[in-house]
Amino acid sequence: MQNNTIREAFEQASSFLKTNGIEDALFEAEWMLRELLEIDRASFFLLWEKQLTEEQIDKYQQWLNRRAFHEPLQYIFGDANFYGRPFLVTPDVLIPRPETELLVEHVIKKGDEVFGDQPVRVVEIGTGSGCISITLQLERPHWSVTTIDLSEDALRVAKQNAKTYGVADKITFLRGSFLEPVEQETIDLFVSNPPYIPSTVVQQLDEEVQRYEPHLALDGGEDGIHPYREITAQIAKLPSADKQLIAFEIGDEQGEQVADLVKRIRNCTQTEILKDFNDRDRYVIGLLEKHDYPF
Repeated sequence: MQNNTIREAFEQASSFLKTNGIEDALFEAEWMLRELLEIDRASFFLLWEKQLTEEQIDKYQQWLNRRAFHEPLQYIFGDANFYGRPFLVTPDVLIPRPETELLVEHVIKKGDEVFGDQPVRVVEIGTGSGCISITLQLERPHWSVTTIDLSEDALRVAKQNAKTYGVADKITFLRGSFLEPVEQETIDLFVSNPPYIPSTVVQQLDEEVQRYEPHLALDGGEDGIHPYREITAQIAKLPSADKQLIAFEIGDEQGEQVADLVKRIRNCTQTEILKDFNDRDRYVIGLLEKHDYPF
């Protein structure tokens, strides 16, 4: 990289990214510079002629070289924003999506409606970066959150994020398959954004996802529904409570299938399919209510 003002670095970087097939090269060159300098967009243009240090230029060039191979920016930076908070992310965990922020909003809203101010035992299936469990614990401190993942590496990342936000001693982290680690316990609220992409489709995903993000967190089996079958079957075997909520994030063509699986669980009284920001089916919410019949 020649010269070293912000303007010159931006111009060279955007050209380099475009040459290497990055569609939004201008935006990304700017974003990377702002991340490098830890400045907002207004400051970016005010400092247009500021000289970069040799150290900054070297780091920027390293980032650009990685991005040229389509490595996601969040992995390059080492963090991703979720619900207004930065979370550590590595290739051991999925990069949090805005759609999952909306899942958290639904969980909080429905949880408040059903349980009020009562203590709530929450279990998340599929920890990843821990963004869902940690956000729920921060937003609803009176909830007791347990999170389960098959990947020890993912749990390690999630524990670090929990430590950053001061909730490492409040959240229980368990390693296991779906709900097996809590199969004898009574749970009030189940939340999961499981792998839901059909196996054959995983190989056809964009290079950034297919090459860099963990397939364990993407591959939902032959039809993408396998995790939901497993989870709902396990929920049906767990001890029942007066009221229990189930909240799933789903693929946009899976709403009816997943809702039907939830409906089959004993004591299910309500299910609804909710839309994401793009008006696509993205969430299934179910309510289980225990009834004591006199016969």
